[in-house]
Amino acid sequence: MTLPSNNSPSGMTTPAALSFSTMNSTNVTNFTTMSPNGTDVCKNDEGGIVQIVGIGVSILIILENILVIWAIARNRRDFRKVTYYFIGNLAIADALAGVVFLYTFLVNDLLKVADSREGWIARKGFPVAFFVASLLSLVLVSIDRYVQFVYPMKYKNLLTKHCCKIFIVVMWILSLVFVVAPLAGWNCITANCTCQQGPYACPDASCSLAVPPFTKTYGITCVVVFLASLVVILFCYTGVYISVSRHLKRMATYTFSAATVKLTEVTDTQEAPRQRMSDIRLAKALAIVLGVFLACWFPVIFLIFMDISSSSDPSFKNRERMLFLADVCSIPALLNSAINPIIYACSLKKMGQELKSLLCCIFCCKKKAVPRLSRRGSETASSESLYRKNSVRRNNSVRKNNFSTL
Repeated sequence: MTLPSNNSPSGMTTPAALSFSTMNSTNVTNFTTMSPNGTDVCKNDEGGIVQIVGIGVSILIILENILVIWAIARNRRDFRKVTYYFIGNLAIADALAGVVFLYTFLVNDLLKVADSREGWIARKGFPVAFFVASLLSLVLVSIDRYVQFVYPMKYKNLLTKHCCKIFIVVMWILSLVFVVAPLAGWNCITANCTCQQGPYACPDASCSLAVPPFTKTYGITCVVVFLASLVVILFCYTGVYISVSRHLKRMATYTFSAATVKLTEVTDTQEAPRQRMSDIRLAKALAIVLGVFLACWFPVIFLIFMDISSSSDPSFKNRERMLFLADVCSIPALLNSAINPIIYACSLKKMGQELKSLLCCIFCCKKKAVPRLSRRGSETASSESLYRKNSVRRNNSVRKNNFSTL
């Protein structure tokens, strides 16, 4: 079905606005109106259950990631590593994605506020930009872990906090290109799209069926960025795995003899391995975050890859099928932003303690000690116990010497 159209001065045909009477006469289920500037706006209605669940998940995403950002900013002593800068940056990208999803489900769907062409491009482009930001954050995390384990002596000189901030700024500039470029004209709406049966229809072969506002070259760029980032991440984590395996083998063969090693020497020699094990636990947690990210976003990437590699069938039935698959594949991508804070809380002890402390402060529970304070207390207690043990040993040795002289 083709809607009635008006001739524009340039010779192109643009869809005419539909009133409610016209909508009923043409048997159109979704509504189309005209924006104040005269451009077409199209609207696709979602089901009520989808809207409510989407709003709930979006709010959860925003609150969870704000807690992670707050925890890192609040406890800079425990989270002073450069790695936590990248984790905080990933949380910012997830929180912003939650804001866009909340706008989509609440304003665009539930309140039935139709988008202009530019608004529709921005609403579809920002999730892609935040996906790229999350992906590049994971690339920076993998590079950070690679340098930490493979070049530990050069780590502090190579990845300084100033260098980290520069990387984050460059990363956000590259990410925002994926929304600025379509707004500047890298889209299919102006020349090739018409407003048919509610959503925009882009029958041109250069347009994507899975993500209608964008061209197939846009989808190809997303796939290339994903694959290139995946290669870098796999290379870095392979190096981390090899380094950790070698370290664990050395730890297994390095044993202490209680009869020949003094207590103070054992404490000193165990300090470095303890720090190393802490870095290993952090690397494992980030590897879990990476695995969940790839599992959640792989369906979207696979759908885009199938869209750009297959011949386009712009028929209404095929377009609806592709849009349905895009909605289904977007569900795990939406949930990924809510899963990351849970992984941080369960895999990183310090992060879990700090998040628990923040929740207690927010909900006015019985105030508990901040993790960094409890850690100081444990360090003080351990030092006092060591002092007592050493004093007992010295007293025993003095008694033995006195007894031998007698």
